[in-house]
Amino acid sequence: MKRFLLPLTLFVSLQTVAATEPADTETLLEIYEYCFTMQDPSQVDETALLTCINEELQFGDFTTFKTLAEVKAALGL
Repeated sequence: MKRFLLPLTLFVSLQTVAATEPADTETLLEIYEYCFTMQDPSQVDETALLTCINEELQFGDFTTFKTLAEVKAALGL
């Protein structure tokens, strides 16, 4: 039974990961602005900003980014 459930679970997990797609520019910009406003304006913590952006993207079932530079490039900033 375990030999059946493990591959089945792995297959379903991979299908879920494959179903995520990149957020459109408008959605990504809204998330970026929201997360930016959650930061202290005098000093922006880029790690916390990226974490916030990725958490919001995961909630919307979108693909995440590895760096803040990738986010800015996707937004054209």
